[in-house]
This record gives sequence, structure tokens and C-alpha cells, in this order.
Amino acid sequence: MYLSIIIHFYANSCHVHHVKHTYTHQLDELQNATQQIPESLRFPFPLIKESTSLILNVIQLSVCFIDNKLMFMIHIPLVVPMEFEYFAVTPLPVKLQNNTFVFIKPNQPYFSVAISRNQFSHLDEIELNKCYKLTHQDIVCKNNNLFSIANIAESCEAQLYFSPQTLPQACDVRIINFHVTIWKKFKYANKWLFVAPSTEAITIGCGKAGAFDLIINGTGVLEVYPPCVVYTKHFVLNPRKFFNATLQRNFIPLLNITTSSLDLKTFHLDELSLPKEIQLKSLDTSDLDVASFKLNQLRDRAESIKFRNQHASHTNFLTYCIAILTIIVIVIILWRFRNIICCWRRRVQPEEHGLNQIPPVQIHNEIRMDEEPLQGTPRSNVTSPSQIDNATINSSSPIRRSDRLRSRSIVFRK
Repeated sequence: MYLSIIIHFYANSCHVHHVKHTYTHQLDELQNATQQIPESLRFPFPLIKESTSLILNVIQLSVCFIDNKLMFMIHIPLVVPMEFEYFAVTPLPVKLQNNTFVFIKPNQPYFSVAISRNQFSHLDEIELNKCYKLTHQDIVCKNNNLFSIANIAESCEAQLYFSPQTLPQACDVRIINFHVTIWKKFKYANKWLFVAPSTEAITIGCGKAGAFDLIINGTGVLEVYPPCVVYTKHFVLNPRKFFNATLQRNFIPLLNITTSSLDLKTFHLDELSLPKEIQLKSLDTSDLDVASFKLNQLRDRAESIKFRNQHASHTNFLTYCIAILTIIVIVIILWRFRNIICCWRRRVQPEEHGLNQIPPVQIHNEIRMDEEPLQGTPRSNVTSPSQIDNATINSSSPIRRSDRLRSRSIVFRK
């Protein structure tokens, strides 16, 4: 293309350029130049006849004026013998509850990893536009921001790619709330990524084959081929034919973000006052960035709510403890007061209360003597047989006992 422009320029000036490079001559020049370039560099295409059409895809033409001479220079980039696989990073919202979704915000829209899996890099839109499109599958990019696999902790995308079992701390986790189903088409395939906050019915019409309904919910991928057309509530999805086969590979980390993020389990999303209406129409990072909340913001808000709840619970706990201690002190005081009253009553009326309740005891003495009877009365305060054995008989006159005492019997009767 550039060569034809040069030739056309000289043709209009009635001059013919004295050097006209053909593709064969260009290959010969490049073959000779390979001996002068470093061994660590090479051309981005093989130097064969079949690759001559690729030269125009990567060359850059510049013009300079030196010593009254107009000079044209052809620039061909040199590349290192290292191939990368690059991905377009798309946020994938996952339903958390009701119309609330959680997703990871990408650091850059594109992520590349070496085929040897020892280096990786990030690309933005500006850097990608500076790349040369060599074929439908291959591009040539100037990227100086290469990272070793040893620095994987600094990249969320790299950690999700190499070890997707756990949620990296470097990831920017966001919370979003919306009500309308969002669709995003894959660039080189008849596939659509959808995020449906609620159950939605779509219709797929396939011409003479008829039409049928399909129920979608949550997050998924819909693949449709011509002549089928998808009818949704707000969009019509038309698949198209691809004449150039392009190798595409989709990578989705095997990570459940709803269970891997421990902070999400402690959040009470109903108490965080998230906005209920978000006019979100696409899954672009810029739109999601505006409409979402950072996990750090939600963490701060949740911590304040948690602090208020803990403060209220501590206040209630202290109130209950003080009430219980007060009741215990009152019971102890009443118990001590009761003991004091009982002791005072016992001092006023000692032991009579217990004696009045003892039933009377009748004592009958039957004494038979030959000479002189014994005169005396038993003591009235003897209440038990043991006391009776030790009791003495008091008399106003001396009592004479005879050796001919036959028997003495004491009978107790109630």
C-alpha cells in the first residue's frame, strides 16, 4: 500500500522513482539484514515467499529531506522470540442475593501471559491500538511492562489465571445492584454474555425451523448461530457469519467469589442502603465502576453498623447483669434480715415454743415395801427414760430404805 502511494506520487510528478522495490527484492534485503541484527531479535514473520503479503501489515513509512534529497525509510519492527496469549478481561457479575451482584473490577482491559507461563503483562486500549495486526490471530505489540511470575502477588488477573482457587487480596471486589438484564457480545463469536437479575423469558426464532422460548437467570453465556435470532425484552440479538476462522479461547477462573470472600458473609446487605435503581446498559468497566461500590467502602459501612449493633448488645448485656446483681443483693439482704428477726425472737422466748408442742407424759410409780413406804414425787421435768434413770426423788423427810425392798417399777404412759 505504501509502495503504491509512492509510485503514484512520482507518476503524477512525471517522474519515475529510480528504485522500485519488489517483494522478491524486499525478501532478499531482509535476508541480508538478518546477519546484522542481534541473535535475540528476529522479524515478526518468516522470510519466505508466502509471507510477502505480511510485510505491508507491519511496515511503517517515513519521509525525510536531506541535502535536497527526499528520502523514504521503511521501518520493520523486530521482536523477541517470545509469544504471548492475550485476553480481553470482562467483569463477570455473580448473583449474591435478590438483585445484588458481586464482581471483580479489572486493573486493565487486556491481560497477556507468555506461552511459557513465566511472564505476564497488562495492556490498555492505547497500547493495544499501537499494536500491528499481523494476521487475524496474531498481533505485534511493543510492551515494556513485562512482569515475572515471581511478582504474581501484585496482579489480581495473574493470580486468578495461575491459581484461581482463592480470592487474591489484590483484587478490587465490587458490589452492584441493578434490575435490567445486561448483554455483552463476544467479538469473534456468536456468543453473548448475559447477567439476569431475575428470571426472564427470551424467544429464539430459527426461520422455518420454528421458534421456542428459553428461561434465563443469573450469569451465563448464550451461543446462537444463523439463521436464528434472539428476541429479548429490550434487545434483538442477530448472529452473523464469520468467513475468517479465528482461534478464540475463553478462560473463566474456577472461583466462587460469593463463598471465597469472607467479608461478604459478614455483610448485612439489607442494612447497607445500596441504591435500588441503576441504569446499567453494558458490562463495560467504566460503567460498572460508576455504578458499583468498592468492597472497602462497604466494609467501612458494615463496620460502623456492626459497631452500633455491638454497642447496643453490650448495653443490653450490662443492663441485664446489673438487674441480676441487684436482685441477688436484695435477696441476700432479705435473708439476713430474716435471720436477725428469728434470732431476736429466740432470745425473747427461749425454748418454750418447742416444749409446748411435746405431748404430756404420765408417770406411774408402783412401789411395794414391807416396812415403810417411800414417800416422794417424781420430778415433772423428766421427759425421757434416760433422764428418769438419772432422776432423784426429793422428799421433805428422810427416807429409809430397807434391805427387804422387793421391787420398784415405773410405768410410762402416754
